[in-house]
Amino acid sequence: MLDATGNPVTYAQRYFGTYAAAYNAAFAANGGNADAAALTARTTANTAAPVLQPGTPEFAAARDRIIHNPIPGQGARLILRSVLTEGSAQYNFNSEVADVVVGGSYRQYDLGSDGSLLEDTRESGRIRNYEYGAYAQVSKTLLDDHLKLAAAGRVDRFQNFGTAFSPRISAVYSLGAEKQHNFRGSYSRAFRAASQDAQYIRLDVGRAILVGNVGAGFQGYTTGLTTQLPGILAPTRTADLAALEYQSPGLKLEKVNSGEVGYRGQLTSKLFVDLDYFYSAYDNFIATRNFIGNLDGSRPTVAQIGAAAPFRFANAALPTRVIQINTNVDQTVKSQGAGISVGYAFGPALTVTGNYSYNELITTDFQPGTLSFFNTPQNKFNLGVDGQLFDRKLSYNANYRYVDSYVFESTFATGTIPSAQVVDAQFGYAVPKLHTTVQVGGTNLFDSTNFQVYGAGSQGRIVYAGLLFDIK
Repeated sequence: MLDATGNPVTYAQRYFGTYAAAYNAAFAANGGNADAAALTARTTANTAAPVLQPGTPEFAAARDRIIHNPIPGQGARLILRSVLTEGSAQYNFNSEVADVVVGGSYRQYDLGSDGSLLEDTRESGRIRNYEYGAYAQVSKTLLDDHLKLAAAGRVDRFQNFGTAFSPRISAVYSLGAEKQHNFRGSYSRAFRAASQDAQYIRLDVGRAILVGNVGAGFQGYTTGLTTQLPGILAPTRTADLAALEYQSPGLKLEKVNSGEVGYRGQLTSKLFVDLDYFYSAYDNFIATRNFIGNLDGSRPTVAQIGAAAPFRFANAALPTRVIQINTNVDQTVKSQGAGISVGYAFGPALTVTGNYSYNELITTDFQPGTLSFFNTPQNKFNLGVDGQLFDRKLSYNANYRYVDSYVFESTFATGTIPSAQVVDAQFGYAVPKLHTTVQVGGTNLFDSTNFQVYGAGSQGRIVYAGLLFDIK
């Protein structure tokens, strides 16, 4: 908004200006009662200097200014002009000896943001990055098709991380005359490269700066901090820096070794069950780390700090802010999980299904300031019913979902996602003569609290209706 002279005025300036004027007037009028004056000032400021309301001309003007302003701390404009070139091919060989699958893929990124998100500039042009790979799988059935063995391997080449080989072996053994009991097991090793923004990002968000970490890597440092940095928007500014140790944590490929065992069986003609368990161990696990550094995103130097005694980050002689980078965790990170699915078919009119999954990040003793982005609820449960009635003209399904509360970590904010209970349902009625099915349904029918991302709004109720045409 603008003041009487036409100069822009922020909401904070309007609020505190209104508050101060109301406080001074009330304080003088009530004989110096500070508590009463503060209450009057808050009430006046909340009324006379409200937050801009959606739909008003003032709100539209402020929104327009923000989305078109690329200046950090003032606007939200990002210029995205990246290009992805991708190609893949696969061929299957089937013979009496074995079945073989071979394939390959190539992916090239040409990243462009004119410096609004990445390290590129309009003068330097787009950042080019590539990765390609090839794979093969051999599978063979034995023991009258009761045993199936498979082995696979993949080789990938990354511009910034070199070459990696990923093997996988698996076995499925089936028991019973109709192979209704199936036991499975597998082992695999896989690699994950950091995302393109983790490699090349350079985003100034005012209180913090997010910096990429490839090649020689961001020249970080350890500080011996005893106080955690809870997030980029609320850094600990008063912790002592007792020691300074330089390091070069250039990103490496994340490697995971995983094992999985499971069983799927048809226990009766109407009852089936599926069980599984997995265990994973990660090396060079990719996470984010918060540091305190210079305003431009570089590390403080010994010359800036001096080789002598500790100093405090709040020292005005050394202005600092939080720097956030993606880096590899220097410890093995372990996770495990299990699940069970059960279904029982009473007949065409009713089938009941349910499943439960458990996921756990075993490793929790990360260094202060590290975010793992595990972002997975420990417990999830689903219970559903479906069926067909009236000569299968009427179909229905309903599902109840429960998700446990969990900590959600992101570069935007970190907080707890509350548990959620959601009910979805759908009904359909078929009109065979018209080759048409009328459908009505809804998600989150009871409009319960249902957050998917910390800092975002709850996903509300959606009700829909439609026609499904069967064209033959």
